[in-house]
Amino acid sequence: VFMNVVFILREQNKLQEIIPFALKWSDEDSILAYKGYLFYLLSDFARAYEFFSKSSNYLTDKGVLISAYADVLWRLKKTDELKDFLLRVKDISKEIVYLKGLYYRLLGDFDMALEVFNKLFAEWDYKDFSFLKVYVENLDESGDYEKADSIVELLTQLYPFYGESHKVAGIHYYRAGKLENSFKELLMAN
Repeated sequence: VFMNVVFILREQNKLQEIIPFALKWSDEDSILAYKGYLFYLLSDFARAYEFFSKSSNYLTDKGVLISAYADVLWRLKKTDELKDFLLRVKDISKEIVYLKGLYYRLLGDFDMALEVFNKLFAEWDYKDFSFLKVYVENLDESGDYEKADSIVELLTQLYPFYGESHKVAGIHYYRAGKLENSFKELLMAN
């Protein structure tokens, strides 16, 4: 119910009106989490953090709250807390697993990002274009060009008429030193 009310008030640009009521609610973990989300939507990241941090165990299996809290931690440069939080987040969906991998990349932990992406590809059979693009980049950065070759082949098979897939393939082949393949794919990208 809370989320429905918040979305309605947000559409009407009246989200501020719920704050006095929200602050009177109890301090149960779930209520604290929703208070945090309210302040997140208002771009008051310091206040969002205040509530989210008190309920972070509740957040580990709630998709939209996971995303919001991770964003708050990133924006406030609380990288150690973000790493700890990512370790506790449950893999409730492929989108959440992908999000974890992206945050590991942002944090500069490319090994952990690659571990997450390998799991996402193998166990979840995730074939979203944006994921496959990032996955190829990670594989290239790790020097695993052979595995990246197979992902690029899949990418161009799944998205043959999307120029961006050929651009990704061309860049990959260039990094791998396969200049003829790179040239061919980059021509197809245009």
